[in-house]
Amino acid sequence: MTESDENTEVWSDETPSAPIEQPAEAPQSTYPTPTARRPGPPIWLIGGGILVVVLLVVVLVVLVARNMGPPKTAPTQAASSVAASSAAASSVAAPSIPPASPSVPATVQDAANQFGLIGVWAADCTRPASSDDYYQTFAATADGAVTDSIDKGPDSSPSQYRYDTGHLIGSDQIELDGVRLADGSAIQIVYQKDADGRLHGLQATIGGTQQAIPAARGVPKCSG
Repeated sequence: MTESDENTEVWSDETPSAPIEQPAEAPQSTYPTPTARRPGPPIWLIGGGILVVVLLVVVLVVLVARNMGPPKTAPTQAASSVAASSAAASSVAAPSIPPASPSVPATVQDAANQFGLIGVWAADCTRPASSDDYYQTFAATADGAVTDSIDKGPDSSPSQYRYDTGHLIGSDQIELDGVRLADGSAIQIVYQKDADGRLHGLQATIGGTQQAIPAARGVPKCSG
């Protein structure tokens, strides 16, 4: 049997039938087989990278802008140098002024209070005022002055003085400057307090004329 006979089907009546066609083999595809894709980076990672890049750019711009600007320390140093030079020049040119002594009061009332002048003084505090035992009263006024009223008894008018300035001389003397109220004459007087606390006048100038003060024992303080 030949090859053609093998492809011919014979019926039972020996009648040959049409040859059976063998199915043709499917042509092989010429397209390449697609490869599997690898998964890409997640979206949050991409966004984070972009944000980091933007921040780096901003920082770089700020640094460049600062470096291009004028230096800030130079004017401060120059101003400090000028101030130091001015201070040094002032200290050389201006004479040194000693600080105010704490023993020198600022007002006449301060001086009177430190001296212990405010109050009533008399030779004999147990007797009434008279020409030979007059009462001398020093008082502080509301406007900052010190007044002096000398009462010589009912037979004479009191002598009154007002002192607007004054200062201590050491620890036992006080100088008072003011006016005599009777005629407005200027008066300057110095009082001294003895070791036993008695008060007496050292010198006085009234209306430009120095007054004689008789030597006498000081008077004690009656009150105040």
